[in-house]
Amino acid sequence: MTATRTLRRKAGLTMQDLADAVGVSRQTVSAWEIEDAWPNAELLPAIAAALGCSIDDLYRTPDNNDFTTEVGQ
Repeated sequence: MTATRTLRRKAGLTMQDLADAVGVSRQTVSAWEIEDAWPNAELLPAIAAALGCSIDDLYRTPDNNDFTTEVGQ
């Protein structure tokens, strides 16, 4: 999920903040951000809520980063 890092930073969260919000380890968040692993589908709503975005936004790429939701709104 290449957009996770961008969205997390825009939301002003650390990896640990996001990990705590969704109940995973910081290492798990790191793995998502470097695409070594993908979150379980059941975590997507919690991740999106923590980042203040839509689930669709989690799948944006650097070339397609027109997020549908302003982070934090």
